[in-house]
Amino acid sequence: MITLENPKFQINDDLTDLIWLNETSERRFYVYGEIPNIQEYRMEHGFDLTALTTTDIARIILNINRQDDLAEAESDSDSEEKFERKPIWLYIDCIGGDIDTGITLATIIRLSKTPIYTVNLGLCFSMAFVLFISGHRRLSFPDAKFMFHDGYKGTMGSATKVDEFMDFNRRYEKAVIKRIILERSNETFTDQLYEKLYPHDNYFFATEALDYGFVDEIVTDLSVLG
Repeated sequence: MITLENPKFQINDDLTDLIWLNETSERRFYVYGEIPNIQEYRMEHGFDLTALTTTDIARIILNINRQDDLAEAESDSDSEEKFERKPIWLYIDCIGGDIDTGITLATIIRLSKTPIYTVNLGLCFSMAFVLFISGHRRLSFPDAKFMFHDGYKGTMGSATKVDEFMDFNRRYEKAVIKRIILERSNETFTDQLYEKLYPHDNYFFATEALDYGFVDEIVTDLSVLG
């Protein structure tokens, strides 16, 4: 059983589409490869206790928040010293993946009372870009890359059902993805610029992402990672 008390996990041999956790007690998570659709992943791999999906990470973040809420309440009533929440670190080197699974984690990151710091180790593309910018503090290695776009979607069915599916996805992108990107950037990344760029694959250097307000700090010293 995976619990918050287990300090380490062995890494699965297949790293292609795994999101795995290391040193749980240190609140450090690693997102590599591709964000999988949780149903498809469980059907293929079963419940692999050596690797965690974004859904597992989301669940653990919720548990950490509950533990911190309890510790904070006890501190307020029993101690003169104010309780300080220990940040969660999310290290990302990911080409993107399933939008539904990714949005669930991105939402929990933004709503987390316990601060979550995101770090771009190399790639934050597509849904991984949304995960990254959702962090409370966002750091990037100097040579890391970013990319956001309108994604790749497909479905099967009658022409009417396909049209309905695509229409809903267009509305979802404007209601959710656009809102997140505009909220997590600065005034230089305007609504008009978003509309111009979004239908394309838009690649950024770390310095460009910093200029747009997607990055808070470029890492030049590993000691800033805690």
